[in-house]
Amino acid sequence: PEGSSLQACDEAARKLTEMILKEDGVASISTYVGESSPRFVLVIDPVQPRNNYAQLVVVAKDLKSRKNLEKKIKVLVEEQLPNVQSYSRSIPLGPPTPYPVMIRVSAPTDALAKEYAGKLKQVMLENKNVTMVRYDWMEKAPAVRVELDDDKLRQMGLTRKTVASALYAEISGYSISQYYEGDQAIDIVFRLEPKDHQSISDLGTMSIPTAKGAVQLNQVAYLSYENEDGMIWRRNLLPTITVNAGIADGVTGNDVTNQIMEASKEMRNKLPAGVTIEIGGPSEKSEDSLRSLLGPVPAMLVIMLILLMTMLKDVRKVIIVVCTAPLGIVGVILGLFLFNTPLGIMAEIGALALIGTIIRNSTVLVDQIDQHLAQGMPRLKAVTESVIVRFRPIMLTALTTVLGLIPMFPSDFWRGLAIAISCGLTVATLITLIVMPVIYCLIFNVGNEEK
Repeated sequence: PEGSSLQACDEAARKLTEMILKEDGVASISTYVGESSPRFVLVIDPVQPRNNYAQLVVVAKDLKSRKNLEKKIKVLVEEQLPNVQSYSRSIPLGPPTPYPVMIRVSAPTDALAKEYAGKLKQVMLENKNVTMVRYDWMEKAPAVRVELDDDKLRQMGLTRKTVASALYAEISGYSISQYYEGDQAIDIVFRLEPKDHQSISDLGTMSIPTAKGAVQLNQVAYLSYENEDGMIWRRNLLPTITVNAGIADGVTGNDVTNQIMEASKEMRNKLPAGVTIEIGGPSEKSEDSLRSLLGPVPAMLVIMLILLMTMLKDVRKVIIVVCTAPLGIVGVILGLFLFNTPLGIMAEIGALALIGTIIRNSTVLVDQIDQHLAQGMPRLKAVTESVIVRFRPIMLTALTTVLGLIPMFPSDFWRGLAIAISCGLTVATLITLIVMPVIYCLIFNVGNEEK
């Protein structure tokens, strides 16, 4: 919890480390107290140093052991360390995000931000796919409030700055020199022993130097206990609380985020002025990636239309070819469903890449029809013969592409791209060989003419 000491955090981290080491399948553990691990891989998200934070990097012997350890660590913390808030996950393959679901609540005041963050938390907890909910800052930490008496300060010849400097020197300490151990510089800090300021009465007896001698702090100030925010995160100068959530297996963070935003729609429609609830984390980055990916698409389509018109020299033929381009979506959706793979950014790139291949196959068929017509073949026969002649080359080309992508199926990173292209290309090729001739006959009125 917020306000916990570094010593308490260190004890909990050591206890958890010892418990995990007793589990099967553990290759090594690196434990960091008060800070996160160095960024040994790009997708690691560094955490701001603080006393109540510890991070364990557990390396498993194999993939099966890693999956088992993920579940066991959650159980160990819940049973053996009930006062510890924990979250375990595998290192992500995409952009660094601490949690799969992250929603930001911004408000003009921290009280308003806390109020609506609490309401959003209740909405999240009602979702069956949410396993835990946590704020990036919300809890107040115990603190000592020092209220200085300006009249007494003037009588003693002191200023607020003098008192603040004295307290800083005695509690936090000043670096008076450095000690070198090898090539590492270690600060030598001058301060009071921690045992000398463990209670509010000890703080009151601290000496504040003056021109006429030292006075005790409680002679010029009133000390009291209170709870205060240890940190306040701001976004665009507004206090902002990020409500984070963990999710169950078998669902994606984007789907759960959309469910939560839909469930909180009524609350979001009644927000006071200045209060906003926005999607953050993986969903926000996914939207940004998709937006940047689709940005050049209009220009790409215009260039493709110009090239098709230059080659085919007939608007009707261009329409036939373009009508077959969306057929790959059928195969992409079917493949992702069969292999239980989410529609991520890699799958979206694969679906976009299919457009060119599908248009190429349709263009080849239209060109083959033109060649048969130039030989004097009747239109209906020219269409059917073109499909028969081009069936084997088109199918073999698609098959070699699919076989080349199969080794990428086990990869967590490339699976979406490989499935989207291979399944989309297979289904689109089969449908194109059937649908494209039909569209050609309809536009050129081939069937009626033959009759």
